[in-house]
Amino acid sequence: MVNNENFTNKNVKYLRETNNIPQSKLAKDLKIDQSTLAKWENSTRQITLDWAIKISDYFKIGIGDFISKDLHIKTISSIPTTDEEYKEILKEKGLMDENENIDKEDFKKLIEFAVANKDYLIKKDETKE
Repeated sequence: MVNNENFTNKNVKYLRETNNIPQSKLAKDLKIDQSTLAKWENSTRQITLDWAIKISDYFKIGIGDFISKDLHIKTISSIPTTDEEYKEILKEKGLMDENENIDKEDFKKLIEFAVANKDYLIKKDETKE
């Protein structure tokens, strides 16, 4: 099955924030109004292919990945292997605070995710042996 989902709007915000670039700076660098960038990031306006190419060039990422991959999601090769790596990811995603506490709602989301992906997780774990 082909995934036709377009992640450009989601990815522009992710790349900007990951690279610690203020919205005003990125807008200035791209020579666009900050309001246009805000609309892209809020998905109230779709990014055109021309702009997707310019943005992917700006962040030095392939256009195919920029359009078709959710860059928030870690690749299989970067799955954490230690408790500390898992904790760091949970903190980055706002699911765990600095004291390593998880609130009830986020805990419920994590359990639902684990249950939904248990077959994959078990299969991945078996390949380590």
